[in-house]
Amino acid sequence: MRDKTILVIDDDEQIRQLVQSLMEQEGARVITASGGESALRQFYRYQPDLVIVDMMMPLMSGWEVCRRIRELSDVPLMMLTAVQGDQETVRALTLGCDDYVTKPFCPSVLVARANVLLRRAHLEHGRQPDCNYRDGYLTVDLDAQCVRVEGEPVRLTPTEFALLSLLVRRAGKLCTFEQIIDQLWPEGVGGSEAAVHTYIWQLRQKLERDPHNPQYLIGLRGRGYRFDPLSAEKLSSFS
Repeated sequence: MRDKTILVIDDDEQIRQLVQSLMEQEGARVITASGGESALRQFYRYQPDLVIVDMMMPLMSGWEVCRRIRELSDVPLMMLTAVQGDQETVRALTLGCDDYVTKPFCPSVLVARANVLLRRAHLEHGRQPDCNYRDGYLTVDLDAQCVRVEGEPVRLTPTEFALLSLLVRRAGKLCTFEQIIDQLWPEGVGGSEAAVHTYIWQLRQKLERDPHNPQYLIGLRGRGYRFDPLSAEKLSSFS
């Protein structure tokens, strides 16, 4: 994360200072904010490479901050919160966050997760893919990192795009949970079958005509997922 800019948003001064110190020790430039409004101003001004945001803040919650940032950018987002539970984790991922860390946290784990998000964003930005996908409904241009549905661009988070890229490159072949987790979370931090399910559901919401009857992102119970290119017969009935 050397020379990367990180925005840390938390109304707890001790937490802000701790996270700032941890990231600066790794060589990052850290910008801090104690509330949502000031955080958005800092975001517009500095265009950070990573945002770490607390969920529970007065006036403007971390949820709202993330929602507003996601409307404008696919920058990696990490939610940092004292609220625990699967429902809150799913809500954060559904909102577009790329990771969810609960307080109290292990400093080394927080740094590792931040590094994973930054590395993933960097790899996806600089990757030279050797395959793309296009039919009359969905276009996935891995070279340009562009996804379109019926000609309209679709905004994906870095993690969503990384998962879709993996599946498209192996179109027609099963990607097991182990393979997906190894590729998306190479440091072994943050990955789980539940997280994969959540990101697949998010992709289906954005890409499938009917998310409850997916045509592209096909799950094999207990094994993993595959990307199915539409056959001519399937495409004709699909349209």
